[in-house]
Amino acid sequence: MERILITGGLGFIGINLAQYFADKGNYVICIDNLSRPGPNFIKSLQNLIRKGNVFNINNVDSSKIPFNLRFLSQNYPQVKIYLENLCNSIEIKRIITSEKPTVIIHAAGQTSAVDSILNPFIDFQDNVIGLINTLEAVRQCSHPPIFLFLSTNKVYGTKINQSLIREDQVRYTLIDPPNGFTELFGIDHTKHTPYGVSKLAGDLYVQEYCRTYRIPAGIFRMSCIYGPQQFGFEGQGWISHLVIQALLNKPITIFGNGKQVRDLLYISDLISLVDHFINHVKSNYSQFRSNFSIEPLIFNVGGGLTNSVSLREVLDIISRDLNKPLHIDYNSTRDGDQKVYISDISKVSRVLDWKPQISPKKGIHNVIEWTKAHLGLFQ
Repeated sequence: MERILITGGLGFIGINLAQYFADKGNYVICIDNLSRPGPNFIKSLQNLIRKGNVFNINNVDSSKIPFNLRFLSQNYPQVKIYLENLCNSIEIKRIITSEKPTVIIHAAGQTSAVDSILNPFIDFQDNVIGLINTLEAVRQCSHPPIFLFLSTNKVYGTKINQSLIREDQVRYTLIDPPNGFTELFGIDHTKHTPYGVSKLAGDLYVQEYCRTYRIPAGIFRMSCIYGPQQFGFEGQGWISHLVIQALLNKPITIFGNGKQVRDLLYISDLISLVDHFINHVKSNYSQFRSNFSIEPLIFNVGGGLTNSVSLREVLDIISRDLNKPLHIDYNSTRDGDQKVYISDISKVSRVLDWKPQISPKKGIHNVIEWTKAHLGLFQ
């Protein structure tokens, strides 16, 4: 049995990871500051975020508890939930010292490129300071836990747009590199948005902590992750956002011409990969601790070329699934947007013996069905 600590444990990826590992009989600890609480959030609940308190659902009016917190507390009472901000270094060190996790999955952070432009300091605070506080607590452990940092393709910035692409009727097609972008793609001299910069800083810090303090670490530079229990909005979680707008018969705003392409990775495929990663590092743990030249495991993670879609193609999938036209408005391209990003997943597939299983059509259908069943949350 592993002792798995998930930062951002009440976010979309975090709560799905918590359920999966709890179902497997592991001891799961979540830390979250409710910065992305989902629907029906009562601001006064922020008062619970103090001194690393363990959340107890019996102490709060359940009608005032945001969906993910209530769902996890009611359905997985064995999962320990700390309502705490990672910027509180004293409490984060106390939690990690007392809980002694064998694995830490760092899924916390500010996730919107749009919001990072509006408030770069909050973005820096959440994505860099919170991470450093966690890493500092980890490096002081006598037996450091396996550390996985969930990063983003935005570390590559708009240098991606210099690649050779062709504009077709409903999408941009990547000509070179033909199979997507590898982990060796350059990150310098490019516009990242403040979000991309803060995640890149975190990415580099994890690499340095791994090398300097021999922490067994990995970095997933992720493309678009989607699935049930995602409360998407215009700046982040765009598959979920498009589905919500369509089901509520609201206009959908597309920034640019809608031919932008991303590779989609369904949440269960990501969770499977995380499990593969943990098992791989466990079997090589002694090498990380004894080898001074050890490198962190850095992977581009997404659905790959076969699961790449344009915005227009996603809208068509949603429209066909719902059997109705969508209300679409087009607006100017957002600053720092990548025309095409497709992960070359050959390295992660080879090293961790993994490949995606869920197609965009099936995955989007699952999101539609879950959102239909919980539509009242969004009204």
